[in-house]
Amino acid sequence: MKSQHLNFFLAMAEHGSIRGAARALGLTQPAVTKTVRTLEKEIGLPLIQRSISGVVLTDHGHALLKHAQRINNEMRRADEAMAARKDGDGGVVRVAVSASAAITLIPTVLEDFTKFLPRARVSLIESSVKSALNGLFDGSLDLAVLQLGPGAFPPHIQTVQLFEIEQRIVVRKGHPHQQATSFSELIGCKWVVPQHPDWRGVFTSPSFWPESLLLPATLVECSSLTIAQSLVRDSDFVSIFPEPSLRVAGLAANIVPVDVIEPLPPLRMSIIYNADTASTDASDIFMKCVKTAAATARIHTRRLFV
Repeated sequence: MKSQHLNFFLAMAEHGSIRGAARALGLTQPAVTKTVRTLEKEIGLPLIQRSISGVVLTDHGHALLKHAQRINNEMRRADEAMAARKDGDGGVVRVAVSASAAITLIPTVLEDFTKFLPRARVSLIESSVKSALNGLFDGSLDLAVLQLGPGAFPPHIQTVQLFEIEQRIVVRKGHPHQQATSFSELIGCKWVVPQHPDWRGVFTSPSFWPESLLLPATLVECSSLTIAQSLVRDSDFVSIFPEPSLRVAGLAANIVPVDVIEPLPPLRMSIIYNADTASTDASDIFMKCVKTAAATARIHTRRLFV
């Protein structure tokens, strides 16, 4: 299997058509078609199917796409790492972060990181755990700094626990149940929960709800804290937010915590990385800066990393 063949296949998968892939590669359509057919013949499995709108990947094509993306990203990372050593520009580091990480850690991390590598390029992507894991699997991310709930990851996904974050039940200011003191008073409310129940390592549905009570009748799951904030702020939805997110400018004026007597399980702010992906000088230094920032940050939580 030649890297050139995989590049042609990736271009076709990205653009969804032979024409789009040919245009992106600066080649003719017959040349792209011939290369992909050669790849299919070599593998012995059909990878694409023609459709009215272009081409679609078969199940075999989707399986190969994951490997091809990882190989392509590993080649890019290797090129960037060696170029950084040759040119002394510090390289590139791509990091997924949560909103809570951005509030509690990232400003200090970047202050320290740019002292070590002032010419390095940093790409920060606000991400859910699920999206971050996908990026760590395919190599498009170097690491992630996110808060985690209960659960386990595959062995090659490693975590470094930094500190615990309190969770808070929240409602809009003026909500009919703003003065509630127990989950039992909120069971009739509509709930929105930022989570991914289909992904290991993320909230089960929902992990904080007392086992002695039934789940709410209306339970909306979403992949974005921003979506949850909007629903809580502009309607009677109830949600649970990481405590640092309540510090966002303007949010405290519209969304307030509800003090229930039941204890809520904390989240663990963590570094997440793929042990099967070779680190770069830039990613190693960025991770070191995250650990240092976590150890010295003035956060009203219990630190786990020493």
